Amino acid sequence: MSNLVFPSFQGIDLAIKRRAIYATKVQTSASGKELRASFQSTPRYAYELKFNFLRQAGYQSTQDEVAQLDSFFDTMIGSWDSFLLNDPVDGVQRRVRFVDDQLDLEQILNQCWSGGTVKLISVK
Repeated sequence: MSNLVFPSFQGIDLAIKRRAIYATKVQTSASGKELRASFQSTPRYAYELKFNFLRQAGYQSTQDEVAQLDSFFDTMIGSWDSFLLNDPVDGVQRRVRFVDDQLDLEQILNQCWSGGTVKLISVK
């Protein structure tokens, strides 16, 4: 459980997608009557960060945001470790992790100027 904060990039779109996820179990009887049970009182959140652009200043440059993102992903060992994200919707700092163990950096590089995305999910 890392206390590193997801880096802020100039090119992150202001319209970040955030989706609330609850865990509800629904059992339906033969008559159609339902029994519902909620397994958590607060939601988890799924985030989709869209990059309008990422700057790439050159090999091992401190201004290279693509390298920063790649390095941060490697530091977290993909989806293994969690980190902190400043939620732009409500300003709360949430613990999240990458959804996938693969960061398609080539896709992000190819879409640097037209919208690559990174998916995160909150953890409890």
